[in-house]
Amino acid sequence: VSVLAVEDESDVMIITKEGKIIRLEASEIRQAGRSTQGVRLVKLEPGDQVAAASVLSNGNGSAEEGAVNQPEIPGLQ
Repeated sequence: VSVLAVEDESDVMIITKEGKIIRLEASEIRQAGRSTQGVRLVKLEPGDQVAAASVLSNGNGSAEEGAVNQPEIPGLQ
């Protein structure tokens, strides 16, 4: 489980231990209200786990232009 602060112009990248990589535009992720259980961004196969999740600046979809931004959220590690 991971929590990241994002802006609509950002992208979110998720990498699993089995090598699945997903890059999503933050503006396309639906927002969840307080009474919900969150939003699933990746469906994992049995035994797979999320290895990393990062926020990337959106540089026209080019991975070379995207700078990794990992904001610190108090109380979360």
